[in-house]
Amino acid sequence: MRYVLEVLRRKHADDRPYWQSFVYETDSEQATVASALRELNERDELLDADGAAAEPIRWDISCLQKKCGACAMVIDGVPRMACDTRLATLRAGPRTARCCRAGSSGG
Repeated sequence: MRYVLEVLRRKHADDRPYWQSFVYETDSEQATVASALRELNERDELLDADGAAAEPIRWDISCLQKKCGACAMVIDGVPRMACDTRLATLRAGPRTARCCRAGSSGG
């Protein structure tokens, strides 16, 4: 499956936020938002959906077991944990993600 992840970002805490899209492809029906973000960041060169070089996506993660809440973010307008949100269960089209933590730069 091919997914487009739209991530709300900002360069610095005082900057205006902007959306940046990333393409993520997987054959796994079990792929989560957390696994997608991790795999995007593991690429030798992170490119956005337009092919432009992008900074790594900064976000919080800890247990990956639906317990700590560190990976909480608003995904498609609903507060969820990235480690427990399977991409295959989300609506069709681009999926949006923004950090829940106030003051978080989102990368």
